Amino acid sequence: MRVLAWSVGLPVAVLVILFAVSNRQPIAVGLWPFAEGVVAPAYVVALVPLAIGFLLGGGLAGVGTVRARMRHRAERRKVRAIERSMDELRARSRPGPVPSVAALAAPPAPPPAATTTDR
Repeated sequence: MRVLAWSVGLPVAVLVILFAVSNRQPIAVGLWPFAEGVVAPAYVVALVPLAIGFLLGGGLAGVGTVRARMRHRAERRKVRAIERSMDELRARSRPGPVPSVAALAAPPAPPPAATTTDR
């Protein structure tokens, strides 16, 4: 992806620089409701609205993805909670030491007799 960005971005940057160098003559730009106009180089008149449009478009695209990102975070939290509960259930369901068949068939051993010493 980085190679694609450089292979597109570098030629575009070179073209913008060549455009700016080639169009340095001042031009007057007037806006209808205002009586005074603005005198600026031609490249500024062309590139500033282009940059503003690019930034506004990127900002609107970012705002449009907010709902999807919030839903993704909520789903990720749910998955983590489910994984934790599964880990707890696995830990609880692990069997302890399994007694042998002979130990199950034999009667329990009587408790040891208490010994007393008289002195």
